[in-house]
Parts: sequence; structure tokens; C-alpha cells
Amino acid sequence: MNIKQKLSILAVSFLLVNCTGENVIETPTPDGSGTDDDIARREVQLTLKNKLSLASAKTKAGDTPIATAEENYLQSLDVYVFGSDTEDGTYTFQELYYYRDDASTATGDGDWAHSFNITPVAGKDNLNNGLLRLKKGLYIKLYCVANRTKLYQTTDDGAVIAYENFAPLKQSAPGQPGNKVTAGVPSEEDFLKLHSQVINPTGASEDDILQTPLPMTGSYVTPLDLTDFSVSTRTQLNFKLSRMVARFDVTNNAEASKFTIETISMGKGQPGAWFFPIKTLIDVSDELITYPKREMLADKQTEAAPTTTGAFYSWPSPKADEGFLILTGKYAVNKTEQKEVTYQIPFQQIQNGVGSYIEVAYNHRYTIAITKADDYHLDFTLNVQDWDDGGSIDDYEPENNFDKDMKIVLTADATTTNAYVQENGTISIAPEDGSKLAFKIGSNTELTEKLIYKTGSAEWLIADPTTRSVTKATAPLEKLYTYKVDETKLSGQGKILPVTIRLTNPASGEHKDIVVKPQAGPEISWTAAAGNYNTFDAESLTATLYNATGQTILLKATADTKVEGQTTTTGSSAAIADAPAWLSIDPANSDQAVADYTLTVGSGGDNNGTATVNFTPTVNNKTTAVTVQLKDPAMKALEESNFKTGSLNTLEMTGGEGSIPKVTLLAKSGNSFVVTVISPEGITAEATTGSDWFGVEAKAGTATNDGNKQTIITATISNISEAKTGGKITITNVLDPTKTQVIEVASELPAGPTVSMVTVSGNLSTYDSGSSTATLYNAVGQTIKLQTNEATTVSTSTSWLTVDSEKKTDHVITVKTAEGAGSNGSITFTNDNGGKTTVNVTLKETAITALVDGNFSSKTGSNSFTAAGDGNAKVTMTDAKENDQFTLTVISPEGITANSSNNWLTIDTGEKSGSAGSYTNVITVTINNNFSTSQNGTITLANAISGGGDMTIDIEANAPTGGGGI
Repeated sequence: MNIKQKLSILAVSFLLVNCTGENVIETPTPDGSGTDDDIARREVQLTLKNKLSLASAKTKAGDTPIATAEENYLQSLDVYVFGSDTEDGTYTFQELYYYRDDASTATGDGDWAHSFNITPVAGKDNLNNGLLRLKKGLYIKLYCVANRTKLYQTTDDGAVIAYENFAPLKQSAPGQPGNKVTAGVPSEEDFLKLHSQVINPTGASEDDILQTPLPMTGSYVTPLDLTDFSVSTRTQLNFKLSRMVARFDVTNNAEASKFTIETISMGKGQPGAWFFPIKTLIDVSDELITYPKREMLADKQTEAAPTTTGAFYSWPSPKADEGFLILTGKYAVNKTEQKEVTYQIPFQQIQNGVGSYIEVAYNHRYTIAITKADDYHLDFTLNVQDWDDGGSIDDYEPENNFDKDMKIVLTADATTTNAYVQENGTISIAPEDGSKLAFKIGSNTELTEKLIYKTGSAEWLIADPTTRSVTKATAPLEKLYTYKVDETKLSGQGKILPVTIRLTNPASGEHKDIVVKPQAGPEISWTAAAGNYNTFDAESLTATLYNATGQTILLKATADTKVEGQTTTTGSSAAIADAPAWLSIDPANSDQAVADYTLTVGSGGDNNGTATVNFTPTVNNKTTAVTVQLKDPAMKALEESNFKTGSLNTLEMTGGEGSIPKVTLLAKSGNSFVVTVISPEGITAEATTGSDWFGVEAKAGTATNDGNKQTIITATISNISEAKTGGKITITNVLDPTKTQVIEVASELPAGPTVSMVTVSGNLSTYDSGSSTATLYNAVGQTIKLQTNEATTVSTSTSWLTVDSEKKTDHVITVKTAEGAGSNGSITFTNDNGGKTTVNVTLKETAITALVDGNFSSKTGSNSFTAAGDGNAKVTMTDAKENDQFTLTVISPEGITANSSNNWLTIDTGEKSGSAGSYTNVITVTINNNFSTSQNGTITLANAISGGGDMTIDIEANAPTGGGGI
């Protein structure tokens, strides 16, 4: 197998060229003739140095281009712009410029997304222009993605999803002092983690079977300075897009090789690729995939037309993957028989019988030439070539150009004083009398020179012609350029801002910008940290910390990095002026260009105390002074106005243990009170005791007029059926956990309803309000009507009672079953507040007292009494006759009524005497004139208590022997 490596892979290259417009030294300001948008934006012309097809096209028959028209087709181009307020700062998403061949719009259009057109350059088939109008105010970088409008991210759990969280950065006052930048999303760092969609081995979309139009990328990562609003000239950026995939061409004369290819695929392939830089997506062999098959046409496998261009595309594949192509089709065993076969073509180079894998690189094309096949073996050659467009990009190649990319080296003699070159090429010079700098540049022509000042800057750096010289007079020329600080412009003439030295080749128009900035102390910045409430104002260089032991703030000091030959010097130190005991800093120094310093508050500081921390870079003696201002961390003491207890609860501001506030809650589920706590940064609250019967919730309220925060605490009874004491809510200041306030919480049972009895005519039940006791006779159906002073519900657990189920004021209680006299039960009345009143219910005896001899008196005649035994009591009247008479003294709870069904007896119940519970009736029984012969009869004593039980007395009246009644 032959492998021919013809060209190395092209790196993505961007050239900043031909910036024809320049600012003059006078630092002009906008004249107001343009719109606000014109002033706020800078035109940047992109020139794409690619042979691109901007309309649907196909390669003409007979053409053999390096890249086909289909491969050059530009369906879409997205230019992602990232900005930062400092050249070497953190870059975040600013805006998107996009091109679509169908004029469709992108997400964010009109807000942070802007469409633009791409037009071919007349007479240049490999040049295409697009005009962007970028926002001024920041340094910017550009990332371009062609033919892929969606970028993807891999989440922590391994899921691949489309990235849709773009949000633009915001500038508070572009071009003005104090302009604050709110970071966009994503950051440049996070953007570089985005990648292509991954291939689904069983899929059929453009992300699964890679086809034209092909994904391409390019980037411009040298910060482009758009901070100067006085500059309104157009800038031109030239760059080339690189295809992200590799192309496989297949040459096969099926008649000669006896093999007709039907599909082509790839084994152990990468499922996707990173966009910036273009590289393989995964490094775990178990995650490599087999690509979906792509069909190949038989009419492209003939002697006349043996080559299929762009038969297959794949993402880059490193050597370690040991990838291979998979060809399936039919092998002609003879003229009449064909056999299904599959061959693997490994990406290997064979030397001395040993194979070593080669890389499948992006933007490269691989030609597989099939020479011979049999049942089990395939002979082929594999050629590797660069996938470039070819052609001249620019016809003009000036011979008198100069090396604009050369690094500036300052002279080591007296022509340079108090100046040095930074790592990024910027020159730093002390803004003081006597400071100067000098450097040499060679060129084939005399360079023009300008000093460009920012708007509002003093013209503090000037050329120093007295020390200039031509150090080499023959071509190429070499000249010493010298500059010095003009001490007369250091005060009262404007700000001392960076100045740009621009050296321009008048022949080519190319220029070199050399930025000179005044030496200064480290740049101090700060990023807010979750849970840390201390702040830093970058404009006033003031760190505000709460005066509580352990409070910290982390400040980032970015110092100059000085480069002298191969030696690099950087770092910074920090010192607290006058070293107050309440403030410390760590570390004291660092040898890093960007260092983190932590300020920590100790004890003993005053709430209005201040201190100064001086940060000094290692490479110069300039100091950045940061003021540390202490702030009162205390939460405000609770006042009565902070509480909202409602009508059911009570507040005693000094009623708790140790004279702390005490809230007594009505013991009712869901009952609550609210307290508002005012503090600088918030508090936490918890039920330190009593959490079994009430809960605590704290929510942020609105800020107060003086900037303090309100926290609304709600304490709610959750589960309670009795009075409680000793509950505690502990309120803790988030700034100082040692500072707390405590609220005592208690509960009391709600007052129950007042109960009284409703008098009902004939009702024999009683109610004693003093003991809350209802007394009913022990008889089924006995009732008592009780009344409450408010609507209530009534309940009972006594099985022999029934109660009303409705909520009302009048309730009837009924004896359901007779129990033993003296039985006790209870009923409970409950009001809307949950207040309960329990009434005891007692059953008392209902029966008529059994008659004994003493209750009988024979008045007239011969009468006798027999007490009840197994039967009824009995009165026997001997020699009975008309007007014979006897009496019975009957004792009963509520009285009786005597009667008889015998017409020969006359019954007189008599008036009852006594009191409730014990009444006496004297009953008189007389034989009337209806008596003639001996008779048996009965007397019934009817109990005045319904269901209380009657008594029957048997009467035996014997007439005298030998005759009837008289």
C-alpha cells in the first residue's frame, strides 16, 4: 500500500491588514452628524480567502477542482463576537452576525443577532466580502462557524444537547469613564467547550451522514481594540475558513477490480469534533462508532468514469483510534456469479511488513484507489493530499514591506529610562519627568509615524527627535525611534491614558500599532462570591467589609509582566498602611501576574473604621491604593412594630425568659404570627425548641430605604392539642453567627363556649353550671337541651348518649340506652377557635321506691299488706265492704299518678310533697258501691319519669262470708 503525504495540514490563520483609516493626534470627538448607532459601532470588513459558492451550484462536468462547488457552498455563516473591557481580561459573548443563503432569521435577530450579506469580489473567485458593524467600547475576538447553525454541549451527566443560552454582555456607558460591563453568556472559555452534534450510527441526518455543505470554522483571537470612540474608520480582517472534516475519494474500475462498491462507511470513527480548535471529540476507544453507510453509484466505477469525488466525509481521527473504512458490495467470482463481500481499509502505512496507523486530518482529502479484489482480500493505494483551494489570493506582493509582526525590543542604553515591554507587546512607561523609550525597526522604505490618543487623554507622550538616528542607511533601512514623557502635560491636561504609536508602510498601507501605557499599580478587580456580602467598587477602589471577625474579601491584583530577552518578571505585593490590628492580608506577595489577595477582618475595629492597602507590582514602584471601609454588621433590635400577632395572639416585649419578647399563640392548628427582622444582609431563623408543635419559615422582604434587608419570619402552629411553653425562635445574623436574637413562644388553649340549660316544660333533667354537670334520669329517651353562647359543634365518646351533629347554639342530648344509675359520661362543645367546654353527664335512679310495711296504713276495715317478693306487692282486704279504705305512702324521684282499671275502687293519688329526686305521695284507696262480691284488682303507680318504670300493686278484696257488700 502506498501512502503519499503531499502537504501538511493548514493551520487556521488570520491576518490583520490594510487598515486604511487612521485617527489623528488631535483625538477628534464625534461631531453629531451621525446617528447614535453610527457613533456606537465600527465597520469591520471580513474578507474570506476561500473559493466559496454563494448560490446553489454543482461542479461542471469535466472539471477536476481540488474542492468541488458543492464543498465550497456557503449555506450559513455565524460570526460569534466576544468582548472584554481589558485586552487580557475575561471575554464573554457580545453579539452574533449571521449569513443565511435563504435570508431566514436567527434566534435573537434584532436584539443581539444581526444579519449581514456576503458578496464575491469582482475578478477574484477566491475572495468574498462581508461587512459587520461591531459595537464599540471593548476589545473583541471573533469565532466563525460555517454551515452549522447549532452548537452543542455535553452535560455533566453525558447528555449532548443544543446550546441555547446565549445572552449578550451589557455596557453601562460605552466609551465613557466608569463604563461597567455585565458579562454575557457564555464566556469565551465555556464557548470553546462547544462541539458539533454527535453522529447517530443509525441516523440519516446531515449530522449523521456528513454531506455538503460541509462545516467550516475560523477565528480571530488577537484582541481587536474597539475602545476608542473617536475612531470611525473601517477595519479590514482577512481570514480563511478550514473544513472540519476529511474527504475520501474512491477510484475503482469495477470491471478491472471485479469489485462493485455499494456502500462506504467508517469503523472506529469519531462521533464529532470540537469547533475551536478543530480536534477530535473523544479519547475513549469504547465510545468510537461505526458511521452510517453512504451509497456509492455503479456508474462512477467504470473505466470511463472511475472516480467518485467526495464519496465519504468523516470527522478527524487520530492514529490511536486505529480507524478504518468499510467497503461493502459485490465481488464478481466469474461472469455469471457475484458474491456479497465486505472489506476493511485500515489507515495504515506498511513498511517492512509492519503497519503503523496514520492520522485522518481535517481539511485533507484521501484517495482510495482499488486495484484488485478477491473473496477475502482487497489491494488498494491510499494517497493523502491537502484540501486547499489553490489560486492566488492577492496579486500585489510589495517588495518594500516591513515585518509588522516583529516584537519590539527597547534599547538597553540611556535612550530608555523607566520603561519596559510587557508580555503582550505593550510598552509600559512611568508617567513622570525623565521617562523615555527607544526601539529600532527596519524597513525598505521610510515609515510614516503617528501618535493616536484616546478621547479625553492628555498628549503626555511625544516623539523625541533630539535622540533619533538612522542606524543603518542602506536597504533595508534601520531607524531608532525615540519618545519621551512630556512633564507639562501630566496634570491639568486630561487623563493619562494609553497612546498608540502607529508606523505605516506608505506603499502597502500596512501598519504596526505599538501601544504605550502609563505605568501604574496593579489593576484590582473582584468577583462577587456566593455567601460573601462584602463588596468592592473598582471605580473608587474601595473595599467595604462588615465589621465582624472572620469577614473576608478576595481581591485580584493583575500586574505588568516585564519581558527582557528570555527573562520574564512579574508579580506584586500588598501592605496595609499603619497596620491596624483589625485587618490582615494574605499573602503578602506573589510572583504571579494575576494574584489573589484575601483581606480578613479581625476584632477591635470601629464600625466606621478605615484602612489603606497598597498593592505594588514587582516591575515598577507604582502603587494602587485600596481603601478598606468597615460597615456596621448588626441587625436591628426587635421592636413592637416588627410584630404582627393578629387578634388571637398576644405579645409581651419583655415577657419572655430574660426579658426577651414573648408571643403567646392561641393553640389552634395553622395559627401564626409574623415578625420582620431588619439586618444588613439577612438572617436565618429556626425553632431551637418547640419544633414539635410549631414551624418557622423565613423569606426575604423588600429592602428598606437605608439599604438594609428585611426578612419576614412566620411562626405557625403545626400540631397541638394542649397549652405549651418554652418554645424559642433563634434569629442569627448571617454576617456574624455569634449575634442572635431570641423570641419566646408559648401557646394557650382557646376559651371554650359557655354552656347553660334551656328550660323545657316537662323536662326533668338538670344542669349545674358550677360543675358543668348535666343530670338525666337513667331512662331511654331522656333528654336535656343545652345552649352555648356561640355556635358550636358537640361530640361525645359516651356510647349511651346521642348528640346533634350540626353546628349551632342549641343542642339536645339524649339517653340512647339505659345504664346503671350513677353512670357517668361526657360531651364536648367546640367553637370556631378550637376552644372546648366539656360537660359531665350523670345518670340518676328513675324507679319508684319499693313499698314496705311502713308505707301501708289500714284506715277502715280489716286490711293487710304484703311487700313485693317474687311478684307485686299486695293488699288483702278481709270482710271487705263499701267504704273500707287503706293508704300507701309512695316515694319516687318525680312523683307518681295512681289509677286502677277496677270500677269498684276509688283512687286518690294525693298531692306530692318533697323535692326533685324525692317526692312523697300518700295514696288513698277506697271500696266504692260497685263492690258486691269478692274481687281481685290492681292499682298502677305511674312514674312521672317517662320510661322510668311503673309499679303495680295487687288488691284482693274478700266479701264477708254469707253475703255481698253492704
